[in-house]
Amino acid sequence: MEVRKYKNHAYRFMISDKDLSKLPVTPYDPTKEEGPLRQVGGVWYWNSEHTAEFLLDSSLILHFCKKIDFVKHHEKMCAAPGGCGQLGQDGTNAAGRVLAFLLSRDLRGLNDTLIVTDPKTELSTAAERGILKAYEDLSRNLGGPAKSNDDVDAALRAALLQLAAGEETHAQATAKLIRSDDLLCRRLAELVKRHFKRESTALKF
Repeated sequence: MEVRKYKNHAYRFMISDKDLSKLPVTPYDPTKEEGPLRQVGGVWYWNSEHTAEFLLDSSLILHFCKKIDFVKHHEKMCAAPGGCGQLGQDGTNAAGRVLAFLLSRDLRGLNDTLIVTDPKTELSTAAERGILKAYEDLSRNLGGPAKSNDDVDAALRAALLQLAAGEETHAQATAKLIRSDDLLCRRLAELVKRHFKRESTALKF
């Protein structure tokens, strides 16, 4: 463990199964130490008044990820150089872009992290937030020529990919090729169902 003197003080942990005795770090046991990160009875607690940094001395394999969520950004602090433009936002924009990317590219490796099983198996709140946000960003009184499933699906995937890249204006222009908002909703719901093998409750109007 070490302390970093940022504008907003941070505590940094290196997580490793290697011998770090020759490095200028202090060993830390979260079950015994009275520091900013603690584990009591299997439950983790942390000091949210400061920035927490975790350095993994290994590859981060997404296959082992258990859950994805989208949380509120700090009101004043951002770790991204120059800021990310998301200060104080609740994570809904990020959810929309991530779900748009997964759906547009048909990437299913993270499906399990966006599905809950208790009390029943269904899409997580995080997934539903992202799906609804993507729909809301693309539905703008549509009235384009595309009406067949194939044509609508092609326009929808292209618009979702643009949305994922942060090109919202271009995404909306592409979505305008679709005949109606209702058709967009129905084809997006079908895309979600094929992708996750679960129906979205967010798209049931």
